[in-house]
Amino acid sequence: MHALIALCFWTSSPQDPDRSRPEKAGEKFLEFWLREDPFSYAQAQAEVELLGKFCCTEEFNRRLEKRTEEDRKWAEEARVLSSRIQVIRTVEPSDGTATVDALRKLRRKKRDWNTDRFEEVAETLLYRLTMTKEGELWRVQELRRECYFCRGAGVCRDCQGTGQVYGQACYSCGGDKNCRECRGEKLQADNLKDFRMRFVIPEKELIHSSDLSTPRSAAQCYVDFLRRKDVEMSRRIQKFVEGVVAQLELFLVADLAKSVREGWAQDCEDGKRRYAEIERKIESIEEVGEEAFIVVVTTGGDQDARQRLVLKKNGESWLVDAVQLSCWSCAATGSCRACQGTGRSGEYDCFGCEGKKVCTFCMGKGWRD
Repeated sequence: MHALIALCFWTSSPQDPDRSRPEKAGEKFLEFWLREDPFSYAQAQAEVELLGKFCCTEEFNRRLEKRTEEDRKWAEEARVLSSRIQVIRTVEPSDGTATVDALRKLRRKKRDWNTDRFEEVAETLLYRLTMTKEGELWRVQELRRECYFCRGAGVCRDCQGTGQVYGQACYSCGGDKNCRECRGEKLQADNLKDFRMRFVIPEKELIHSSDLSTPRSAAQCYVDFLRRKDVEMSRRIQKFVEGVVAQLELFLVADLAKSVREGWAQDCEDGKRRYAEIERKIESIEEVGEEAFIVVVTTGGDQDARQRLVLKKNGESWLVDAVQLSCWSCAATGSCRACQGTGRSGEYDCFGCEGKKVCTFCMGKGWRD
C-alpha cells in the first residue's frame, strides 16, 4: 500500500459512499484511497519527540526543534495542492463485472534538488479499476495505476524504447524495448491487501526511569525514551490503520476485504513479536570530566544499530547533548576501510585516505552526528 508505506494520514471518508453504479463506486474509492495529508505524520513525530525532552540539554532540544520545524516545512511544501477524480470510461459487460478508467488531475509542489526550491506542477495520472457487483452494490476487485517508472508510456525510459544504448543492447530492458516495471503494459497493479506495517505493540504498560543522577542512569532514561517513542508512534499508526481497514471494507469485494483483515491481524501479531525481540543495551561508558560517552546497541525486531550518546553534566544531572550514529564506512573504528588504518596500498599511499590512515567519512572519529 503506497500511501500506508509513506505513512500519510488520510482524512475521513464518507461512512456510506454511493456504490449503486460502478463509476460512482470507483470514483468514491479513488477519492478515499488517494487522499493524503503528510503534514499529520510530521506533527505526530513532533509530539512523540517531546517525551524525551526532560533528559536532554536545552541546546539539544533546540536543535531537535529546528529539525522538526524543517520537517514540517518540507511536509507543508511537498503537499498536494488540489486533486480531482474524473471518470472517463466505463465498460460494463453482462457478467456482473465492470472496468472503470479514471484520471486523477492534481497540482502539487515538486522539489528541484539542484536549487532546493519547490515549484508547482500539474499532473494527470490514469487509474483502472475492475469492479464486481455483490448484491446491489459495486465493489473494487482490482486497482491498476499508471506505471510510475515509464509514466504510462510502456517503453523503457533508459533507451526511450529503442532497445539500444550506445550501439549495445540496453542494460535496463535487455533490448526488448519495454519498461522493466510494467513490461510494456503501461499499468501496474496496486497492492490493496497487504499493509506490511513495521510497528511495535507492547503486551503491558511501559515502565520508564527518570533518574538523571549518573551517566548510566541518564543513558537508561534515554533508552527508555526510545522505546516509548516507538510505542507511542505505533499507537498512532495503529489507530489510523484500523480506521482505514474499516473504510476499505465498504469498498472492496468480500474476499479482498477478508484478506485485508487477515493481513492487518498478522501485522498486529508481528508488532507484538517485534516489541518482544527488540533489545537495547548499554555497551560501554566513558566518563571524561563533565562529559560522558555511552554506546547503546540495538538488536532484534529487524533492527541492528549502534548509537553513541554524548552526555553533559548540568548541576546534579546528566543530560543528553548529542546522539551520534556509528560511521557506516569504518564501523566506528575511525580507521580507513581501504587500507585498514595502515595508510599504505602496496608501495604507495592509500588511495582512500591518501596516507592519513583515518576514515575520510567521519575524519577518524568513528561516529557521525
